Formats: sequence, structure tokens, C-alpha cells
Amino acid sequence: MVAIGSLSGAATIDGTSGALGNAHDAALLAALRSWSDAVLVTASTAAKESYGAPQALAGDQQRRRDRGQSPHPRLVVLSQSLTFDLPQAGTLTALSPWQASAQWHQQRERLIAEGHEVLSYQGGIANAIRTLHHCGIKRICCEGGPWLYTQLSQADCIDKFYFSLAPVVSTPVQHPLFLGGNGPTKDHRLRLEAGQSTEDGLLFLRYSAT
Repeated sequence: MVAIGSLSGAATIDGTSGALGNAHDAALLAALRSWSDAVLVTASTAAKESYGAPQALAGDQQRRRDRGQSPHPRLVVLSQSLTFDLPQAGTLTALSPWQASAQWHQQRERLIAEGHEVLSYQGGIANAIRTLHHCGIKRICCEGGPWLYTQLSQADCIDKFYFSLAPVVSTPVQHPLFLGGNGPTKDHRLRLEAGQSTEDGLLFLRYSAT
């Protein structure tokens, strides 16, 4: 999982995360994408952040082939309804909980007819990850949004957490990194592996599951 947030807990400023980062943060994101089999993101986040097809770094493409990976990672878009349109993303993999409704199946057929892949799963988010693993997608870079971060955390599906802490206090917090709720609190203790700051005060932290 990779994310950026402000000191006040905001995941975005004016609706997107770009204003919180810097060139180093962009380089980290590019490197993680270049390592991954797929970039996983919700349809709403992909639309707000104007996602395109993820690209591996030029120097990594042959190394990816040597590892048995495709030259570039896939874009996996998680959607409950399969009702989305990302014209800049090229062909993608849509991931959705299976539904019996005619509308869901119509959307599924539409995406397939447009050249996209559609994967379905039953149950919670852990089964969505298992579905990707079953299809050979082992290295997954999760880029959000808050709903997905929350679901993955609650299901203990986070191996590594790359968190960039921006030296910004932005209020009010309209979009927190994780969602709140009225249910029981579930704590996850992570172990700090590395930390480094840049000249403008952005702090990079890498955690692993204990």
C-alpha cells in the first residue's frame, strides 16, 4: 500500500493527492509501479486522479521480462457496479464482487467487448486479493482510495505500507486517509523499516506488517 497524507490527516487537497507530494514522492510511486504486477485502485479514485495506463521505468522493462512479468504493470480497477469510464487508461482489468443483477452483467459484457478483462469474486476484499493471486498477479501496488485502504487494513492484507507525510496542515479534512465508522476499532501494529526526509520537509516512511 502506498499513500500520502497531510499532518492533519487529509489524503487530498482540493480533491486530489498531487498537491501534497513532490518530485521525490512521484519517483517513489513510479518505482513501486515498476516493481508491481498491477496497480490496484478504486474506480472513483481512478476517475478523480485521472488515471492512465501505468508504465514501468524504461530501465526496468527487460528486468521485468526476465522475472516473467509483462513489460508494464496492469491497471486493476475495483468497482462494485462496473459502471465507469476511464478513456485514458487503455485496456485494464476490472475487479468486482459478483452480482446477479442484469445491469451488472450488461456492464461486464460491455467492458469485455471494449477489450478489457473482468475478474469477479465473492465475499470480502481478502477474496478479491486471492482472485488476483490466482490469476498470477502477485505483486500488487495499492494506491487507494480511503475505502480500499480501510478494507485492506481490516482484512490484514497489507504487507508493506509506504507512507509519505506532507508538512501541511489542511483543514477541514474532507477526505481522510482511512474511513471512520461506528463499529469496533481494529488496531494493526506495523514495524518501521525506514524513514527519510527531503529538503522541503516531506517525510518518507516504510512500514511492514509485524
